[in-house]
Amino acid sequence: PGLNGTELARRIALTRAGMKILFISGYSPESVLKRAIEEHRAGFLPKPFEPMDLASQTRSLLDAA
Repeated sequence: PGLNGTELARRIALTRAGMKILFISGYSPESVLKRAIEEHRAGFLPKPFEPMDLASQTRSLLDAA
């Protein structure tokens, strides 16, 4: 509570380097979110999405080096 996704990603990166991050949003990955995705090599899944989209994006993120 009280944190946005980019701040949470920063905090996770400090304590768990290498943890995969997937941002999910109803907005396009603009400005701050785009920088966070690049900085953390995170994935992005736009809303709305199908369960198979989530599974595919998750698998892709986990398989990435």
